[in-house]
Amino acid sequence: TYTLIIAMLLGLVFTCYAPTGASAQPGLSHVYMRWGLPEGSSPSEYQVRFRDIYALNWTDYGGITDSSFVITALDPCTEYEWQVRARCSGGIWSDWTAVQEIRTKGCNPTYCFSYGLGQAAYINSTSIAGTSFVSGNDYGYGGYTGREYRLTEGQALAISALATPPAGFGNDEALYWRYWIDRNQDGDFQDDQEMVAEGITVGTHDFAPASISGLVASAKAYRIRIGVSPERFPQVCAVESNKYIEDYAIFIDMAQQGIKVGTKNPSQQPIPEPAPIRPGKQITDASRLVIGTPYPNPVRSEVRLPVDLDQAGTLHWQMVDSRGNTWKQGSQFMDVGQAQLRLSLDDLPPGLYSWVIRTEGGHRVVPVLKH
Repeated sequence: TYTLIIAMLLGLVFTCYAPTGASAQPGLSHVYMRWGLPEGSSPSEYQVRFRDIYALNWTDYGGITDSSFVITALDPCTEYEWQVRARCSGGIWSDWTAVQEIRTKGCNPTYCFSYGLGQAAYINSTSIAGTSFVSGNDYGYGGYTGREYRLTEGQALAISALATPPAGFGNDEALYWRYWIDRNQDGDFQDDQEMVAEGITVGTHDFAPASISGLVASAKAYRIRIGVSPERFPQVCAVESNKYIEDYAIFIDMAQQGIKVGTKNPSQQPIPEPAPIRPGKQITDASRLVIGTPYPNPVRSEVRLPVDLDQAGTLHWQMVDSRGNTWKQGSQFMDVGQAQLRLSLDDLPPGLYSWVIRTEGGHRVVPVLKH
């Protein structure tokens, strides 16, 4: 206040504008904020204030010299608000920017929370099913289940990772790491053989590779979790200091040789060799048969399959299990245009099935998972 009065008396009125373009990107337990330079000035520092939207008091963070800032150790699925201001020449502070509201990720979780508070080491890159990915630092937790990884049934799943250690980390210090996979897809990592590897690295930041076999084709993705800590083996479902977790997902497709021509089955009917497809992808063949996505999938009772024919004809179908046994089969005359196959699976045991669709011009196979 006194500085401003003196400046005005001297005719030297300093104008300090607020930062521009303030925005934020949320994570599970952190918020990354950034902003632009104020108009016509180069501030000496910035100040951020931050709070839960239901809190009365702000928490201030000062002495910020960059135009970005990260606040960690936050709660998942929680709404916060924040502002930033600049300090200009003569020690004058700008006005605060407009209040920005942000919500951390983690609402409606399908798996247990696991992330680090005040994490130091982090997973810099991974290799999953032969695909490399540089993830970088996500401040305690990186969720990458939206990335598409795929394997064919019968192939082993290879996993490896590389960590970036804490600052000042010595060559004689250890990093503790673990890999998990939800083999039975029940929403946790607590069952037998679901922690697939663990190790301690000293003098190197590479995690030893692991090979996972025995994964069966499924319309649902398998969840993979990788963790690292410089203090202890990371726990799969815990919020801990100095820990870093990343989650991935992988689909296992049916193998092309999964159903062979002439395979014997309860009805003694030959089964055409399938052409595998990925769940959710439309398919077409030379006969202009277009097949949509079966729904619901996974299914408990009735499953439906959209089809589209450019000429009328008879459509033959079979429901075949992973061993080549036909549980249901039938034929249906279809008119030109869009229609729908409807099939009750109440009398089928749980498992992965192949819905084989045949016309005079060809055949296709779609996977159906019965719960």
